[in-house]
Amino acid sequence: VTVSALTELAEAVKSAKWNLRDLKNLDTWMLRTRSKLQPDGALTAVENGPPTSTQVARMYSSLSASDKKTKLEELTAEYKAANLLGYSRLLERLDLSKRPTVAAIINRPGGIGERQDGHELWQMVPKAADVSSDEKQDEIKEELDNFWLLTPKPTPDQLNDVMYELARLWAKKTGNDLA
Repeated sequence: VTVSALTELAEAVKSAKWNLRDLKNLDTWMLRTRSKLQPDGALTAVENGPPTSTQVARMYSSLSASDKKTKLEELTAEYKAANLLGYSRLLERLDLSKRPTVAAIINRPGGIGERQDGHELWQMVPKAADVSSDEKQDEIKEELDNFWLLTPKPTPDQLNDVMYELARLWAKKTGNDLA
């Protein structure tokens, strides 16, 4: 095993998880997570939620009422299995160590964790990524206010990284635009 192989493995593991805060990795995380959830129908389950009688009636209009009920039961059983799979795959891709409040919400009695509800867990992702709330805007303002260079004489690469981070923060602040 080479050092470069270990480094590559460490980066792959690091990028497989998202901490619900680091928005610069959200798009990559979302693409990889969707590909992990896709094969067994888990993506459809977590995105769309459980089937409803209205959906079954619309899709299977030629069936009798009792056959529609049977079809709904079949689809619900399939959904539950896919949703449970989605929950486990999604949970393993989230790093909740920096979000104890979110972890507490998931673990509360009768909550998402107890029900192992992949659909509800999936719904938390866009909420966590939303930076428009007053609370998030205050956090961003504080980050901008406390932003500084780590060294008085940065290398061009260090300066590039810092400027990228500053631009990322600036773009998240409501009313700011990089264009």
